[in-house]
Amino acid sequence: MTMTPVRGTNSQTLTDPSELLIKEARQKMRRRRLRFVVAVLIVLVAVVAIWQGSGGTTRPASPPRANTSGPQRPLPGGSSNLAALGVLGGQSLAQVVPFGLNTVWVSTSNNVKPTGGGQGIELTTNAGKTWTNVTPPGLGVGGGNHSITGFFALSPTRAWLLYGGIKGPQTIETTSDAGRHWSSKVGVLSPTGCTPQFVTLQDGTCSQLWGAGGSMPIGIYRTSDGGASWRKIFQSGLGTTSTTRGSIPFGCDKSIDFTSATKGFVLFWCNGGTGAIIYGTADGGVTWAARNVVQPRLTMDGGGFTGPPVFSGARGAVPYGGGSYSAVFVTTDGGQSFHPVYPPGTPRQWAVDIISPSQWRLTFDKEILATNNGGTSWFSVTSDTTLTNTRYVKGESPGGLVHFVSAHDGWLTENQYNPNSSLLRTNNGGRTWRTVSVPGTEKL
Repeated sequence: MTMTPVRGTNSQTLTDPSELLIKEARQKMRRRRLRFVVAVLIVLVAVVAIWQGSGGTTRPASPPRANTSGPQRPLPGGSSNLAALGVLGGQSLAQVVPFGLNTVWVSTSNNVKPTGGGQGIELTTNAGKTWTNVTPPGLGVGGGNHSITGFFALSPTRAWLLYGGIKGPQTIETTSDAGRHWSSKVGVLSPTGCTPQFVTLQDGTCSQLWGAGGSMPIGIYRTSDGGASWRKIFQSGLGTTSTTRGSIPFGCDKSIDFTSATKGFVLFWCNGGTGAIIYGTADGGVTWAARNVVQPRLTMDGGGFTGPPVFSGARGAVPYGGGSYSAVFVTTDGGQSFHPVYPPGTPRQWAVDIISPSQWRLTFDKEILATNNGGTSWFSVTSDTTLTNTRYVKGESPGGLVHFVSAHDGWLTENQYNPNSSLLRTNNGGRTWRTVSVPGTEKL
């Protein structure tokens, strides 16, 4: 699957150096399942006791993970999520997508078991105090043609999910009521390994990014009917260069982010001295052109843009970093041109999070460097948590993702895609963080 974001779940095939390792893994999975069954039995006994104690006249309160709110009738051609199984233990955090102060979608996956591992979608509407398992029925366990390969949430209630095998078409399901019900097979995508993104209820893309040793061709599919039908609108390859009109250079790694049905950007990450490169489109991704980017004043041994652009009208900002320093590239003309703004002090590799075009949060170890006016003035916050996983390490992806939803409220995803991943939350600007337990990712 992604989530940005968001770019899709990974799976890691088990090697077979020792029968003992396989036996131990199976024993751990049995213990997790046994504890899950015991927990369910305890809940059932408690519910029966409450029912009997009330004379059978008062409906008992639902457990925190029960999915009983909302309409009981499924959407036309869809399936009710009331029958969805609880996710298994041992998953890692694949995507964390917050909306506002309280609502967070989380996609989980199991990156140890190639098949039969737990996967799912969890949702909280009270900042992680309780969670609801909103996995579509039948997709709580990966494998075969039921592996979740993509997820994207547009709002607190609307989301899309892709599932299928390693090869072959990907089935699309969508929900409009926060996962209470999912439409059944709203559409089918023939390509595999693409990252979904929607900018409206109807307009969306699924982008293929093929890595090739520091270079990356791109394929883009587009829908204008909510995912029911798709058409391929763009393909770059080995033969394309920056001089090919309307195309995108083959060199460097890339990410694609659309900000509307017609407007989007390709952000480059390059190895060694290439500089800052942004391509943009104004026709929905059919043709692309290089944007005017003022180059960074320092050279680095590889670097590029580390997050999606954030816009408010014509003003926008996008984070940039590498092995030795960070910057925020800003635009005031809707993305036609960009120039860098540097944080004060000694250059270092901050993890840069953009709340709005003028509000930025940069983290390194226990320090959070903040500005609320686009870099005109800065202030520092000392955290009680060592945010080492947010630092860039040459040759490795950052292990942590900081995402502030306001000046005070933020989330930290540690060790994304790893079995020991965890989710932390702050409500005081990063001064203190607390771990939020996500069902399915607990250490059992």
